[in-house]
Amino acid sequence: MTRFRRFLDAVDERTGYRGLLALALDEPIPGGARWAYVFGSALVGVLAIQIVTGLCLMAVYSPSAAAAWGSVWWIENRVTLGWLVRGMHHHAASAMVVVLAAHLLQVAIYGAYKKPREANWLLGIGLLSVTMGLALTGYLLPWDQKGFWATQVATSIAGTVPVIGRSLERLLVGGAEYGTPTLTRFYALHVGVLPASLVLLLVAHVYLFRRHGVTPPASADVSKVGRFHPDQLLRDLAAVFVCLAFAVGMAVRGHGAPLDAPADPSSDYAARPDWYFLFLFQLLKYFDGPLEVVGTVVLPGLAMAWLTLLPWIDRAEGRAIRGRLVPVGSIAVGTLAVVVLTVLAVRDDGGDARLQERFARANALAARANVLASRGIPPEGAQELLARDPQTRGPELFAEHCEACHGLGGWRRPEAKKASDLAGFGSAAWVKALVRDPNAERFFGHTKLRGMEPFAPEDLPDGDLDAVAAHVAGEDSARGRAVFQEKCIGCHLWNGQGRDLGLADGPELRGWASRDWIRGQLLDAAHPSRYGVENEMPRFGDRMDAGELEVLVEFVRTLRSPQE
Repeated sequence: MTRFRRFLDAVDERTGYRGLLALALDEPIPGGARWAYVFGSALVGVLAIQIVTGLCLMAVYSPSAAAAWGSVWWIENRVTLGWLVRGMHHHAASAMVVVLAAHLLQVAIYGAYKKPREANWLLGIGLLSVTMGLALTGYLLPWDQKGFWATQVATSIAGTVPVIGRSLERLLVGGAEYGTPTLTRFYALHVGVLPASLVLLLVAHVYLFRRHGVTPPASADVSKVGRFHPDQLLRDLAAVFVCLAFAVGMAVRGHGAPLDAPADPSSDYAARPDWYFLFLFQLLKYFDGPLEVVGTVVLPGLAMAWLTLLPWIDRAEGRAIRGRLVPVGSIAVGTLAVVVLTVLAVRDDGGDARLQERFARANALAARANVLASRGIPPEGAQELLARDPQTRGPELFAEHCEACHGLGGWRRPEAKKASDLAGFGSAAWVKALVRDPNAERFFGHTKLRGMEPFAPEDLPDGDLDAVAAHVAGEDSARGRAVFQEKCIGCHLWNGQGRDLGLADGPELRGWASRDWIRGQLLDAAHPSRYGVENEMPRFGDRMDAGELEVLVEFVRTLRSPQE
């Protein structure tokens, strides 16, 4: 013990740390320690959580439009405890907004902005502004749908500022379109400019706070003087622990933080900001057209101006609430308005069935993107995950290029009865139904293809039909080959051979419904090995790029019935 004390004495001789500790801990507190004072220290604690977790995330994150989503997915799913670190960072951001708002409310209610503390109040307003800026810029960094579209809303709001709005918007976006320049600018703000500003403001804020001391409530007995250590320190540490527990608990509960599907500028995503900006989003609903600037600039600007000038608006001599009804009442009304607008935004969204369907679709796409990412993210970027996914993009391409003629288990559009219904296409069941009645509406009934006659059971027994249908669908068997040679080769080709009499023009059936067969059909259905001059199907090679064509091919291959 003596050696350890000597060591501490040596350190103090060289650094003077004991004096610094005494200066930090031996602070008088007029009126005694209170739980109402914990918010400042809690804010410092939350900021420490953000800095530590943020530095950890920076070690893996890649700030480019092509790599950002993939790097965040990697953090969530591959980095050891990466999900916990990101979840803590995400939820501590919400805690930081709440703690800072509570701190400002406590200061306003106690009148701690009055002379000579006006400058410290202005620093607090600066801290609020920088914190909201951190929340906004951090939102975009995952480069997912939610952050991408919410940031578009925010930057478009900046564009409504009179005179400088458009220039400000282009400065934030980094050009005319959202992309890597946008992301790198927001990243630079989030990890460099804004944190540095926040630390400088916080240092100045703490300095002025220590200079002027704690402001007790007007009713406090100031003759009773407590000390920061240990009375207030224990309360402050408890508040910091609550914030830490909240961040960890929420991260564990959600196994990290939400990650939507990769950003897609062509989608119809329902943009919504995070909860702390919902009140502004709701406010904008009440101002349309020329009045939009009222909701985006005028009212928020007046509110911030009122808060900023509060020390000079409040001319009351004392700090008792009864003598400060206007400033305290304005704070109460403003807080209530924020709460009410937030609740209205949540209620309106919850009551909108179509919007909920869009949310559900977005959640399904997010889940699908995460599944696809586990199989590997394309070098071109995570946006290609869903763009190349037959399950996701396939139905869209089918609706765009095929639905005008084909159906999928019934025509959704009656005027589309021009070609076969492709539900179950590629399966033996589809072949059997076609052979029994090729001129049915679900097959060639609405086309010019009339060469094939129905095969009645007496002409082709069910057993033979089962065998040849399985053979055409890809199941090789001696019986299937024999039946095909007997009943089908006279009209159809098989590996380029057939059509014995040269009078029929049935399509090539070897590899039917395979990738190559479907691709060939899409590229040129009028080829002599397909449907020839009677074909009415257009060529799709010029209507979509090679990547889209392959997605559509894969989608058509999925149409065979599950039992097949």
